[in-house]
Amino acid sequence: MSEPTTHQAHLCVLRTRVGLFVSMDNCELKPALSFEQQLDRLENFHHLTIGNKKVALRILKTVNYYRLTAYGIGLTKKDNKEEYREGVTLKTLYDLYVFDSKLRNLILPEIESVEIYLRTHISYILGMTYGPIGYLCSDNFIDQPIRRLNTTVHSRTMYKLEGEIERQRDLPFVRHHIENYDGKFPIWVASELFSFGTLSSLYWIMKPNDQRYVSNLFNVEPNRLYSWMLALLEIRNKCAHYCRLYNM
Repeated sequence: MSEPTTHQAHLCVLRTRVGLFVSMDNCELKPALSFEQQLDRLENFHHLTIGNKKVALRILKTVNYYRLTAYGIGLTKKDNKEEYREGVTLKTLYDLYVFDSKLRNLILPEIESVEIYLRTHISYILGMTYGPIGYLCSDNFIDQPIRRLNTTVHSRTMYKLEGEIERQRDLPFVRHHIENYDGKFPIWVASELFSFGTLSSLYWIMKPNDQRYVSNLFNVEPNRLYSWMLALLEIRNKCAHYCRLYNM
């Protein structure tokens, strides 16, 4: 969301990323609460057992109220979702938050190893089959349209690659290929600039024999590997942005 375009005493109009103008005059949003008010709301409105209030305030000052209370999903009363079940405490929510943090830290390195393995073998089969820059040619793939963007998966992938080359042009290996190879990036170099999502899209349009080379490494069919890649992509992004995994 961009900066306000109009700012008056009782009116604030914002332009959103999708071009909409939103008047804040009539928005029925909850008011901002102090940490003490947040604690009071948890205790007296949501009937959450607080315990030591000094510790509770320290927790609220460490972990955003909105983030913390997400760990209470499923812990409320069946007949009143606004109130927590008996025995559920602020420490219960905080312990779940700590568990989730540790879980993300355990999972992310494992996904990293799988992602690097996929980069290695996707770039290997494309390089060995079509040459260092054969990936630039859509004829070496079974391209798919992206109708909402009026483009194709291959074109979109190459567009994203160009953007990454420009964005990361000061990295030594990027600058090296710009200065010494006329900006040509062999697939084993280009793949290091792909996001995991872009890598997944490239795998999706690879020809069946190329896909099968990669999927055979996991002893699964190509479509099954692709579904795994999408699942790992979702989890990886949540881990990278500190989003909640627990109870998702």
